[in-house]
Amino acid sequence: EVAVEEHPYHEHLWYLLIEALAGCGRRVEALRACRRLRAVLADVGVNPGDALLSLERQILEGRTPSPTTKD
Repeated sequence: EVAVEEHPYHEHLWYLLIEALAGCGRRVEALRACRRLRAVLADVGVNPGDALLSLERQILEGRTPSPTTKD
């Protein structure tokens, strides 16, 4: 959470946070983070990328996302 506060436009950090929250059963908090990200990006006229949208969809469907292997 500290990392996304320090780097609010870094989508990969948001992805990792949302994935971690959902992966440890904190689904509601993960979806709140998705909403926060949308608000942050909307302020600069940008939409979330495909990977984040896919992750959000998985969470909404009740599926636990698999941990990412990206750096």
